[in-house]
Amino acid sequence: MNSNISGILSIKKSWFKQFKPLKFDIKDTADNKVLLSFCENIETKSKSDEAEKVIIQYLKEKKIKKFTRKEIGNKFNKFGINTIVTALQNLENKKFIVSCGKTNDKIYTVEGDF
Repeated sequence: MNSNISGILSIKKSWFKQFKPLKFDIKDTADNKVLLSFCENIETKSKSDEAEKVIIQYLKEKKIKKFTRKEIGNKFNKFGINTIVTALQNLENKKFIVSCGKTNDKIYTVEGDF
């Protein structure tokens, strides 16, 4: 059987200690053995990383300084609410935005320039 398989292995959420994503290749060799190789120097982007990028771009272009999760969720519903929430939490952790309020009533304010 002559087949080659490539992929990326990564743990996003788990009780295991997170490790760097690994790119792997599995190849059949001529002498009926399997060659397995790993490379950890790869860059992966999650859905929330992409959502962060799009949200930042939108806020910059429209010069928006205050917004709600619902406004962003309605504008970028293609990502889904869980991804939007994660992206906003990440932006808050990076000090790009600050929040005031609780859950659905939370108002986000842009901190300085991106």
